Amino acid sequence: MRDYTPSAMLIALLGSALLASVAHAQDVAGELRGRVIGRDAPLSQATVEASGPSLPQPIAVQTDDRGQFRLVSLPPPSTCRSRR
Repeated sequence: MRDYTPSAMLIALLGSALLASVAHAQDVAGELRGRVIGRDAPLSQATVEASGPSLPQPIAVQTDDRGQFRLVSLPPPSTCRSRR
Protein backbone atom coordinates (compact mmCIF):
# COMPACT_ATOMS: atom_id res chain seq x y z
CA MET A 1 0.00 0.00 0.00
CA ARG A 2 1.23 3.48 -0.84
CA ASP A 3 1.94 5.99 1.94
CA TYR A 4 0.76 9.56 1.37
CA THR A 5 2.32 12.52 3.12
CA PRO A 6 0.07 14.75 5.23
CA SER A 7 0.52 17.62 2.74
CA ALA A 8 -0.60 15.42 -0.17
CA MET A 9 -3.68 14.36 1.81
CA LEU A 10 -4.44 17.99 2.67
CA ILE A 11 -4.17 19.03 -0.99
CA ALA A 12 -6.47 16.19 -2.02
CA LEU A 13 -9.04 17.12 0.63
CA LEU A 14 -8.94 20.83 -0.25
CA GLY A 15 -9.33 19.99 -3.93
CA SER A 16 -12.37 17.84 -3.19
CA ALA A 17 -13.89 20.55 -1.02
CA LEU A 18 -13.31 23.16 -3.72
CA LEU A 19 -14.98 21.02 -6.39
CA ALA A 20 -17.92 20.32 -4.09
CA SER A 21 -18.42 24.01 -3.31
CA VAL A 22 -18.30 24.96 -7.01
CA ALA A 23 -20.87 22.29 -7.83
CA HIS A 24 -23.08 23.44 -4.95
CA ALA A 25 -22.89 27.12 -5.95
CA GLN A 26 -24.64 26.65 -9.29
CA ASP A 27 -27.29 29.20 -10.15
CA VAL A 28 -30.90 28.33 -9.48
CA ALA A 29 -33.49 29.63 -11.90
CA GLY A 30 -37.12 28.94 -12.56
CA GLU A 31 -39.66 29.17 -15.31
CA LEU A 32 -43.11 30.72 -15.25
CA ARG A 33 -45.84 29.85 -17.72
CA GLY A 34 -49.32 31.22 -17.63
CA ARG A 35 -52.29 32.75 -19.36
CA VAL A 36 -53.66 36.27 -19.11
CA ILE A 37 -57.44 36.43 -19.31
CA GLY A 38 -59.59 39.57 -19.47
CA ARG A 39 -63.25 39.59 -18.55
CA ASP A 40 -64.15 36.43 -20.45
CA ALA A 41 -61.46 36.04 -23.10
CA PRO A 42 -57.71 35.61 -23.32
CA LEU A 43 -55.72 38.82 -23.78
CA SER A 44 -53.33 38.74 -26.71
CA GLN A 45 -50.34 41.07 -26.85
CA ALA A 46 -50.51 41.81 -23.11
CA THR A 47 -47.13 42.45 -21.49
CA VAL A 48 -46.02 40.18 -18.67
CA GLU A 49 -43.03 41.52 -16.75
CA ALA A 50 -40.77 39.90 -14.17
CA SER A 51 -38.57 41.89 -11.83
CA GLY A 52 -36.58 41.24 -8.70
CA PRO A 53 -33.40 42.06 -6.81
CA SER A 54 -31.42 39.44 -8.76
CA LEU A 55 -32.39 40.88 -12.15
CA PRO A 56 -30.39 43.86 -13.45
CA GLN A 57 -33.45 44.95 -15.43
CA PRO A 58 -37.01 43.61 -15.76
CA ILE A 59 -37.71 40.81 -18.24
CA ALA A 60 -40.82 41.37 -20.38
CA VAL A 61 -42.68 39.09 -22.81
CA GLN A 62 -45.88 39.45 -24.83
CA THR A 63 -48.77 37.01 -24.65
CA ASP A 64 -49.72 35.11 -27.79
CA ASP A 65 -53.16 34.95 -29.44
CA ARG A 66 -54.36 32.55 -26.73
CA GLY A 67 -53.10 34.84 -23.94
CA GLN A 68 -50.28 32.45 -23.04
CA PHE A 69 -46.77 33.48 -22.01
CA ARG A 70 -43.53 31.89 -20.82
CA LEU A 71 -40.74 33.49 -18.80
CA VAL A 72 -37.54 31.43 -18.48
CA SER A 73 -34.39 31.67 -16.37
CA LEU A 74 -36.00 33.61 -13.54
CA PRO A 75 -33.80 33.83 -10.45
CA PRO A 76 -35.51 33.75 -7.07
CA PRO A 77 -37.11 35.87 -5.77
CA SER A 78 -38.93 37.29 -8.79
CA THR A 79 -42.21 39.18 -9.00
CA CYS A 80 -44.44 39.09 -12.08
CA ARG A 81 -47.20 41.39 -13.27
CA SER A 82 -49.19 41.85 -16.45
CA ARG A 83 -50.44 44.95 -18.21
CA ARG A 84 -52.23 45.65 -21.43
